[in-house]
Amino acid sequence: IYQHTHTHSTTDDMSSVQRRFVARRAALDDARELSALLERSRRVAAARFGVVDLPSLIELSALPVVVYDSTALQSAGRSSSRSSRRGGGCIVCFLALYCAPSAQLLPAQQAPQCSPSALWVHLCVADQLHEQQATKEALQYVFRQHPDCDIVYIAMPRDVPTKDFALLSAFKETAAAQLPTVRIMQCDRHSFAPKLQIRISKVEDHDDLVPIFDKQSEIDPRVHEQFYVAKLIQEQDACSKALVADVGGKAVGILCVTSRFHVDLLREHFELDAFLDTDQPAAMASTRAAATDDGVPTETAADTTEPWLCVTLFCLSDKYAHRACDFLQPAFDLFPKKQFLVLTEPYKAAQSPLLQYFTPVPVRKFPVAAHAAFVLTRRALRAGLSVRRFSNDTDMQSVSNLLLQYPFFNITMADMDSTCASKPATASSGVGGSSITGSRSEHSLTSFRSLIPGVIECRVSAVPGYNGPLRAYVAVDESRVVAVAVIEELDSLQVQWLHEHYEVDSYVRMPSVEPTASSLAQKNAMILRIAMHPAFMMRAANFFTSILAVGSYVCLYFQVPPEAAPSINLLRNFFLAPARRQVQRFDGKHDPAPSFALFVLTNRLQHEMKLSVHNRIIVVGASTVGISCIDTLLRIPYIHFSNIFLVSPNGLPPPEPDIAVPLTVDNGLLPWRHYYHVNELESTGIASSIRVVSSKLVAIDRERQEIRLKNGEILTYDQLVLCVGMQYSAAAPVVTTAPVATPPTSAHVSPVLAAAAAAAAAGGGVPHSQSSNALRGGRISTSTSFQLDDDEYSDGDDTGDGKKPAKVRGVFALNSLADVGALSRYVRTLRGSPKVVVHGSGIIAFTAVQGIHSMGIPGGNVALISDVENPYACFQDVVVEAKVEGQLKAIGVRVDYPQVLSKLVVLKGNRLLGASFSQGDAEQAVRHCDVLVLCHRRAFDPDAFKAINDSCLVFDGLQVIDAEFHTQDPVIFAAGSFTKYAKRYHDPTPMTRWNSREIGIHLAHELLAGGAFAAVPPRARSHACGEPPRRTPSGTIRFDCPNARGGLLPGGYHYYHIEMTGAPAPGKEVVTTANDTNYCRLFIERLGKV
Repeated sequence: IYQHTHTHSTTDDMSSVQRRFVARRAALDDARELSALLERSRRVAAARFGVVDLPSLIELSALPVVVYDSTALQSAGRSSSRSSRRGGGCIVCFLALYCAPSAQLLPAQQAPQCSPSALWVHLCVADQLHEQQATKEALQYVFRQHPDCDIVYIAMPRDVPTKDFALLSAFKETAAAQLPTVRIMQCDRHSFAPKLQIRISKVEDHDDLVPIFDKQSEIDPRVHEQFYVAKLIQEQDACSKALVADVGGKAVGILCVTSRFHVDLLREHFELDAFLDTDQPAAMASTRAAATDDGVPTETAADTTEPWLCVTLFCLSDKYAHRACDFLQPAFDLFPKKQFLVLTEPYKAAQSPLLQYFTPVPVRKFPVAAHAAFVLTRRALRAGLSVRRFSNDTDMQSVSNLLLQYPFFNITMADMDSTCASKPATASSGVGGSSITGSRSEHSLTSFRSLIPGVIECRVSAVPGYNGPLRAYVAVDESRVVAVAVIEELDSLQVQWLHEHYEVDSYVRMPSVEPTASSLAQKNAMILRIAMHPAFMMRAANFFTSILAVGSYVCLYFQVPPEAAPSINLLRNFFLAPARRQVQRFDGKHDPAPSFALFVLTNRLQHEMKLSVHNRIIVVGASTVGISCIDTLLRIPYIHFSNIFLVSPNGLPPPEPDIAVPLTVDNGLLPWRHYYHVNELESTGIASSIRVVSSKLVAIDRERQEIRLKNGEILTYDQLVLCVGMQYSAAAPVVTTAPVATPPTSAHVSPVLAAAAAAAAAGGGVPHSQSSNALRGGRISTSTSFQLDDDEYSDGDDTGDGKKPAKVRGVFALNSLADVGALSRYVRTLRGSPKVVVHGSGIIAFTAVQGIHSMGIPGGNVALISDVENPYACFQDVVVEAKVEGQLKAIGVRVDYPQVLSKLVVLKGNRLLGASFSQGDAEQAVRHCDVLVLCHRRAFDPDAFKAINDSCLVFDGLQVIDAEFHTQDPVIFAAGSFTKYAKRYHDPTPMTRWNSREIGIHLAHELLAGGAFAAVPPRARSHACGEPPRRTPSGTIRFDCPNARGGLLPGGYHYYHIEMTGAPAPGKEVVTTANDTNYCRLFIERLGKV
C-alpha cells in the first residue's frame, strides 16, 4: 500500500477499447485468483518452469508482481469495492522473481554467481488475450520500482518452444553460462526504464529546471533570489559543480555539489569521523579519463586535505525519481580525490529520492542542529558487496581490524565459549571458506573465537533448549571485510516456537504441523550478532539478501536482547514481530515469556519500500502512556522512526512482576497494573530503537522548539509529547528541628521525644521500645523547607535565601521500583526494629504495609494512617474489605483515619524522628517513626509544572488538551493522568478512568494522523492508523479497554481487580469461594458481557 502502482494504456485491436493495465505487488489475498490463472496454463507453465508452489512464490519471492485490467473493473461496476482497488477479479498476469535461479533448472553447482543487480524469473503466467501488453507492463514495473536491478534473467529448458511465449520478446539469449539442457536469457533495463544521461549543467537549462525547483522547494520564494538556480549553474568552478539529467535534450533534474563548505561545523554536531578509515589511503588511484562512459567530463577539483563533498541542491522530476542514483557516480567522477558525499535535510522534510542511497550520520549527543546529515561513500557506491562464508585463512586479520576499529557500531560483546562447548564435532564445508558449526573445526573455531571477546556475544541459544549450528558470513570489498554476521540455523520445531511466541505470521506463513517436503527444504536462521562498517550501512540490504541467497535461507530472524544496542541504521532493514501474550499460571506450569525483541527479514520484505521518518519526536515521561505511544509507532511495519527520544529520570521502566514468581520486597511492595505483561517491554525492541535520556524536564522554549533538561542538556524537537504523569509526594508540611546538643526541656516537648533526641545525640540511636502514643508534638523550632528522601527529589529548588531545601532521611514516596530499593536499603541500615508509618490510601497503601512487614518488621511497629473516611473502600467489595481488615488486626497493624500529614520532626542531620497528623482543625499527637512512607496523594512534578507554566501552555489544575491530544501548541501533545479535556467538550471524566495503554495507542495514531510527518503520504498514514476511533457525542475518544490493578495484600493474598470503563449496566453477580481463602466475583451484564 506504500508503493505507487504503475499504469500503462493500450488499445485492444479486437474491440477498439483502450485497456488500462495496472501493475502492483502481489499479496496472499490474490492466491485464489492466481490459482485459477495458473490452472488455465498449468501444463505449459510446468514445462517452462517446473513444479511451483504458488503460495510460496507469493510469500518468498523477492518481487511477486501482478497486472490487472482496471478497465474491466470499471465496466463491471465494482470500482468502489476493496477487490477492485486491489485488482481482484481481473488479474491478467503474474510474474515472480527471485534473487537466484530456480534449483529445479539450475543446480547450485551449475548456477552462475548471484549479483545484487540481477533478478531471476521463476514463474510467469498471463492471460493469452493480453499477454503481450501485460508482461511488458510487469517488466516495466520491476525496473521502475527497483533502480538497483539492471538485468532480469530467465532460465528455461532448451526443448521447450519459445515461439508462443510473449515474455521472451523482451529477452535475448546471453552468451555466458550456457548449459546443454538449459537456455539462459536476459532482459536489460535500457529497454524499459533507461538510465538518465548526466552532463554538466548550462545556463540554458535554467528554464527547464525552474518549474521543477518551484514545485519541490520548501523554501519561501522570498528567501532566495529569482535566478537562484541560474546563479548556481553560472558560478561553477573547480570546487563547485552542477550536474543535470538530460532526457531528449531537456533538463529534468539537477544536482549541485561543492567541496567548499564548513565541514568543521558538521563535525561539531555529527559523528562524521566515524566513517573514516584509519588505513584509508590519502588519495585515490590515478585520475580517470577526460570523459567517462556517461559523457561527463572529469575536472580535477582543488586539492584539499578533506575527503568530503556536499550536496547544495537537488531536484528531480517525479517521473524520473526512481533514477536519482544516476547522479551519484558522475558526481564522484568530477572529484577523484573525494571519498564522501554529505547531504543535509531538515528533519521534517519529505524524504528525498536520494536518501535511500545515503546513511544517516549519528549526532554527537543530541539533535540541536536544524538539519539531519547523511553520508554516501564512494566505495559503497559500487555494484555490490561480495558475501561469503567466513574463512579463517583469509578473513581473520580483516575481521579483527573491523571489530576493533568500530566497536560503537556493534552490539554489546562477550565470549562465545559457552555456545560451542557442548556441540558435537562434524565436518562441513561452505562456499568461499570454511564454515563454523559447533566445535567441528577446532582450529578455525578457536581462531575465530579469539576475535570474539570484547567484540561479539553469541547467546547460548536463540530459542530455549536449543543449540543449532553456527555460521559466520562476511561481506568483502576489495579483499577487505566490511561486515560480519554470526547466525544460528534453526530447525522446524524452533521456527514453530518463534511463531507461537511472536507474531511472525504477519510476515511469514505459519509452518505446517505436518512437515512437508517443501517445508523441510526451507531453511531458517537466527542472526545472533552483527557488525558493519558505518560507511557501508547503505549496503546492509545487499548483505542480508546475499546471506539469504548464499545460505539458501527463506527467512532471517534477528534477536535483540534489551541490554544490546545495535545501530538503528541496521534495524531499519528488518521488520519487528511483536511478542504474543502468553498464558501465565500461579503454579509456574507455563512457557517462559521471551525476553528479547525479534525482527524478521525475507526476500519479499527486503524488496518492499520502508519509509523513513526523521522527525525529532521527544516523549517526556516513561509512564505507561508514553511507553505505549512509542511502542505503537515502532509497531508500524513500513515506517521507520529514526529519531525518537525518551526523557525520564530513571530511564525505561522495569518490567511488571511475574505472578508465577513468589513476590519479594523488590516486586511485591508496589501494586501492579499489568499493562505490559512479563518481559513484554524487553520484546518490544524499544531499548534498541530509541534513545533514552536520563534527566528531567525543566523548561520548554516553544518559539525555538527546544526543551532544557535538569542536567543542562538542550534537545530540539519537531513533535513534543508530554506524558509526565502524577507522582506521590507530600503537601509541603512544616519541618521542625529538634535540638540535639542539648536535650529539649521546653514544656511543649514530650519527655519521651526529648529522651529520643538525647539518645540519638549520644550515638545510641532512637529507642524503638518507647511507645509512639506517648509522643506529644509541639512547635519547638523554626520551619524550613521539606524534601523527600528519594532519587526523584534529591535536588530541589532554592528556598529563596540561596540555600537548597533540607533533605529528610527516612521519608519516601513510592513511585517506582527505584524508590522501593531506596526504602529497602535504608531500612537495613537501621538498628533494632524501626517504627514505620504508611500514610495514604488506595491499594498501594495496603501493598506497602505488606511489603514492609515482609522486610521483617513486626506488625506492631507498622501504622497505617489514611486520609480518607473509609480506607477499605478502594476494593469495592465487602468480602475483600473484611478480609483485609481482619489480616491487619491479626498482624498487629494499627489503622487510623481520616488524618492528614501536617508536619515532620527531624534530628540534626535531617534524620526523621516523628510526624504530626491533623484531623479536621485538630492537630493530633506527634507519632514517633523512623520511616515515613507517603502514598496519600498524587501531585504534579514541580519541575514539569514550572516548565509547562512558564511556556504559557493552558493549565487549569491539569494540562488542558483537545480531543486529538493537542495542547494549544500544534506540535506539543499531552496525555495521561495529568491531563483533562477542554471545557468545551463537557467531559469531566478523569483520564485515570481509562486504560493507560489504550490512551497511548490512540495518542500515537493521532500523532501520525495529524499530518506532522511529511515523509509519510496520506494513504500510508490512514493505513497505519487503521479505522478512526469511536467518539462520544461530545467529540472525545471512546475508550473500550478494561482497567486492571492488583497487588500482594496483608496476609499474603494475591488481589486482582479488572473492570470495564463507563457506567455499570444491570446484571447479576457470580461468586465462588474455597476454604475461606480463595474468593472470586464476576459481574455479568444482561447480554452476557463480563
